[in-house]
Amino acid sequence: MLAFTQSSLGTKIAVDYEQSSMNLKAYGVKDAAGRLFVTMINKEASMDALLSLAIPLRSGRGSVMRLTGPSLDSKSGVTLGDRL
Repeated sequence: MLAFTQSSLGTKIAVDYEQSSMNLKAYGVKDAAGRLFVTMINKEASMDALLSLAIPLRSGRGSVMRLTGPSLDSKSGVTLGDRL
């Protein structure tokens, strides 16, 4: 839930994505300043996901923040961006 804390303040928006055989979910939020936050969750323990986003040309710059940890159910050793 750490990732959602960073990107859940705003209005939910629809996100279209191709659902493969992976257990992957996507969520979109637009905040009061008009910034778009897309949260992608890969629930596959043994497989990385290759992702690409198609966004409007006039969206401005973007950034990526990764949530990582030793396992999917870790309570310690979890980082968001570069922070523990």
